[in-house]
Amino acid sequence: VASFLLGSCSRDDQAFPKTPTERSLARQDSLREVLVSAPQGWEVLYFPKTDSLLFTNPKEEINQHKFPNHQMTFHRDGVLDLQGDYTDGSAKSLQRSTYELGQAGYTRLSFTTGSYLTQLIGERYEGELDFLFRGTDADGQLIFESPRTTKPACSYFILRRIAKDVDRSA
Repeated sequence: VASFLLGSCSRDDQAFPKTPTERSLARQDSLREVLVSAPQGWEVLYFPKTDSLLFTNPKEEINQHKFPNHQMTFHRDGVLDLQGDYTDGSAKSLQRSTYELGQAGYTRLSFTTGSYLTQLIGERYEGELDFLFRGTDADGQLIFESPRTTKPACSYFILRRIAKDVDRSA
């Protein structure tokens, strides 16, 4: 009987054939593949300190509330090309920055160098640079949220794939 019980615990019979570390790394690799698979990049909808569910037409209403708009292109090596609409200069010129993927309960996306995004950290927007990946919605948008808030629908960071026929130059 003892050999039957011990024999049934082989690695092939485990509920999770991979270790927690292997599963975590697989989730990070999967998100990286999605991020770099958009050659035109991603449009960013960011709702720092705001209930994102209040917006029925986010792009229009975000512009009315003066939330900055961003476009990002992720590269496999951790480099990020970024544009933001703070000024004419920031809207017209790409800025290079870096990002990392990690694990903190959920897969975490962290922006690791100064960029247009760091201008959102302060009293006006109370933005941040770390986001937890919550999943993909029905429209294919990537949904992230702040690891610092427990309020639903607050501090959302949404990435929407830019269509191939859209010209990003200003």
